[in-house]
Amino acid sequence: DNHALKSGDQILIGQELLLFRSIDELAAEAQFADDGTQLLGSPVPEGAWGLLYQRVTEAENGHVYLLVDDEVSLGRDEGDITFPDDSTVSGSHAAMSFAEGVATIRDLKSKNGTYVRLDGTTSLSTGDVLLIGRQLLRVEA
Repeated sequence: DNHALKSGDQILIGQELLLFRSIDELAAEAQFADDGTQLLGSPVPEGAWGLLYQRVTEAENGHVYLLVDDEVSLGRDEGDITFPDDSTVSGSHAAMSFAEGVATIRDLKSKNGTYVRLDGTTSLSTGDVLLIGRQLLRVEA
């Protein structure tokens, strides 16, 4: 199942904590000089829809990936973005996509799952899985 993402969502695959930011939000934060020149930035490539930050600590990023293709795959061995040193990431783990203005992520039947941090009140359905600390809980009606 696809899970819709919003800018600022945190994603966990294996031991990799990732932060998704939409290009629209980043563009709104851009600063410009009086003559219209963008300060401390590069032009955004056509078709880019997001950035994926690999979080090292709460305040520090590792790699930052530009999301341009309609679908971007993540994995340990295969994919557009790989984490070869993380044995808890499946070979082909998850896919992020962008269609009709909505970014989504879906698990590719990975061994350890793909999790999005919940923010605020979230409706749950039968079969949803929650990761709380190191405990997995499944919602049953």
